[in-house]
Amino acid sequence: MHAARPTSNTVPCATCGERVDALRAPRVRATETTLLLFCGDQCAKLYRPTNSVSPATAVRDPSGVHRTAEPAPELAQSPRIAAITAPPADVPWVALSLAGAGLVSAVLAHWFPALAIPSAVLSASAAVGAGWLHSAEARYIGWLPTLIGPAGAMVAAASAMVPETAGGAPVARLVGAALAGFAVVHRAWVDTRASQPVRALLEELESSVPRSGQMIAAGDTFDGVVPRKIIGVDAARRGESIVVHAEGQIAVDGVVQSGSAVVQRHPFDPTPVIRTEGQTIVAGARVLEGELRMLITATGPDRALLRPLQFGSATALDTSLTARAGHAFRAWGGPAVAAAAVLGFLLASHTGLGSELGVVAAVLLSAPLLAVRRTATEPLLAAAASAARRGVFFHDTAALARAGAVGSVVVQARGTLTTGLLEVASTRTVADDDEATVIGWAAGAELAMPNHAVARAVLTHAERSGVRPTVLRRPTFVPGRGILATSAAGEPVVVGTRQLLLENGVSVAVADGEAKIAESRGHTVVFVGVAGRVRGILALRDTVRPGARAAMQRLIDMDADVVLMSGDARGSVEILAKHLALDHVRAELPPADRSAEVTRLGETGRIVAVFGRPGLDDDALSAADVPVMIDAAGGLESHRGGSVAIASDDVRDAASALWLARATRRATRSASIASVLGGTGLTILAAGGLLPVLVAAVAAAVLDAYALATGARLLRRFAMRVPESK
Repeated sequence: MHAARPTSNTVPCATCGERVDALRAPRVRATETTLLLFCGDQCAKLYRPTNSVSPATAVRDPSGVHRTAEPAPELAQSPRIAAITAPPADVPWVALSLAGAGLVSAVLAHWFPALAIPSAVLSASAAVGAGWLHSAEARYIGWLPTLIGPAGAMVAAASAMVPETAGGAPVARLVGAALAGFAVVHRAWVDTRASQPVRALLEELESSVPRSGQMIAAGDTFDGVVPRKIIGVDAARRGESIVVHAEGQIAVDGVVQSGSAVVQRHPFDPTPVIRTEGQTIVAGARVLEGELRMLITATGPDRALLRPLQFGSATALDTSLTARAGHAFRAWGGPAVAAAAVLGFLLASHTGLGSELGVVAAVLLSAPLLAVRRTATEPLLAAAASAARRGVFFHDTAALARAGAVGSVVVQARGTLTTGLLEVASTRTVADDDEATVIGWAAGAELAMPNHAVARAVLTHAERSGVRPTVLRRPTFVPGRGILATSAAGEPVVVGTRQLLLENGVSVAVADGEAKIAESRGHTVVFVGVAGRVRGILALRDTVRPGARAAMQRLIDMDADVVLMSGDARGSVEILAKHLALDHVRAELPPADRSAEVTRLGETGRIVAVFGRPGLDDDALSAADVPVMIDAAGGLESHRGGSVAIASDDVRDAASALWLARATRRATRSASIASVLGGTGLTILAAGGLLPVLVAAVAAAVLDAYALATGARLLRRFAMRVPESK
């Protein structure tokens, strides 16, 4: 957030005007333009900005309950919520008119030879105009790809000015020079028009993140914290802690350490959510209500929203084969074209200077340097930037490329397809034990891991039932299975899965019937065993996330093998799989065994993606070729290369990430093949003297029309198939 350093020892309270010590103010709030100090909590609560407050906005907390919050006024009016629109490139009428006049003059030169030189001059002028029009793109792709076409058109004009032995210039060369002028003007216009929406999207991402300003460095305490110092955004470092307050825009990526706030997750997200301890936040997010202490995870160009700007620029993030090939072609393409032009000139020797120059012109016009450069980078930029606008962030170009080639998708059940917020649906007892006793045993065991989803559900149920947890000794947590403990009387207590009880010598036969009925309803069953026999079961239910069925259908439509993975009993997992129309289930897997299962899936030769939540599904995510991390965008830099981070907890966004990547891979592959093979073939024919300038100009224009517009076509396809907001 932005803040200004106080300039005196005392300043007026922002609400009541009473003088406040700038270094010891009870409450502090930073806005984008100043640092507000208050004399107490009451003034901090009563403070309102001078501009009017916008209507209430829906807020979603982790439990899925909607409430309202008053967003910052600029949020409701923010133009970033609207879709990116870039004005179309102006048609270069002057350059086209010059080329057209040159073509007309070339045709008339058949009857009026005096028009030959004016025709060539007009065609050369059109080529110069094309080079000038395209010069703005040179900073993105280099001078050679932009100027090689105009240079070829000017050489074609020069060849047309060389008289034949019988006197005069050949009409065919004049027409070819005029068409070459048309071709390079068309190339410049198509390239500028196609790159404008991609460039506008990148500029919008860049402008959405604060590049300068100040932040409050966190003190030793959070409640009523007094800022230790004010630090600039450019001076922030990973690992530092900052305090963020309402009505401020966050300038760095980070993880919440403490506090709770209503946050707009990224500048293009229309639905604010509640962010609490352990959750991530990306730079550009806005705090609408509350305050947080945040650990910085990324600064500068490593911030999630700015990473797409580095794609296609020969940075450390360009690790995909396509990007590396594009950079190699850029480095060696120029010398290769020069060699082809010299070879063509030598092969055409003794045919006359005009013909020799015509061969050189055809080679320069046919060289696919610009098309290859664009097809290697523009789709990556379009996809990464468009995905970032939707809250989907690729770690690097390798992540984007591999995500597009995914053949198998492993989806973790709890917390990904379901909310992960379990609640006890029913309790069943066995023999003489009453319900309160069974709940007490279960709650006493779950105290060993109070933050686990199952433990929270059991402990909450015990509290609501008025049951005190039974005191147990030496509790031991078995990941994915349950809890082992000992009662005060020395009796072994086992609370967890059916398998855990069986492994510890507790028969579940008397409760298995009730358990299977609960599992047939999709519930998770927790068995309670004491002193070698089962005493009862607790059936826990979870809620399937909205959109989970649609997300799985999108993956199925992509012909991906979707595998549902869970540590729950097979019966309940199969019920969930049936609801989601999934055929493949891996159930009753503890976390430690899931990485091995993911590795086995990868041994089939397919690239495997895993949908999961960091911290909960780390084992499976670590074994994936493409880990797709839900609700983890602010920690992207801390994860290994090849990963994909989703800002939301919506699994539809994860499915959309793979769809975006696959569409990009297909578009890049087809455009690259066309530009490399087509352009190289034309260049070889031109060097051999088999491709007249006239044909080379027309063929190059057709190739450019297809290859150069790849990025723009992708953006239109994304807009149709992947909405930006839900």
